[in-house]
Amino acid sequence: MNRDEIPDPAAVAAGTVKLMTLARRHAQSVPWLSCSPRTVRKVILAAVEPAWDSITPEVARDVMITAAEKVLRAGYTITPDEVSDRTADSLLELTRAHQRPDADRGINPPRAFASSRAFDRDADRETLQTVCVLLALAHIRQLEQEAVIKEQREAGG
Repeated sequence: MNRDEIPDPAAVAAGTVKLMTLARRHAQSVPWLSCSPRTVRKVILAAVEPAWDSITPEVARDVMITAAEKVLRAGYTITPDEVSDRTADSLLELTRAHQRPDADRGINPPRAFASSRAFDRDADRETLQTVCVLLALAHIRQLEQEAVIKEQREAGG
């Protein structure tokens, strides 16, 4: 991970969008019949890993947070066994709790947790794995929905 650069907020936002887009584009390349969380994670890992040294901890943090929110909206509350990831599970739990109406808005536990993981020099490899698991789960439900819509169009047309 690139710890030599201190990015400004615009660079972090752009890097986050770039990484999320890269993951989505590669997730879409997985043939629907073999579209499992493990397969999608593997494809995303192959795409993200070569760029990992240029990604800043701030971008990794924001991708984890954004992906965790998407994962929860997709209906996952924990990572499936085939891509089980304790860090991702903890982040999902914190994010779910933070989204409750009665949550304290003065603090942001998901952001603090994601920051602690992203900035931990000894956990770069684990952070990469967590990012890829969250990105896979964030995109797989959307891929499923798109496949169903495509099948319906083909059947109706």
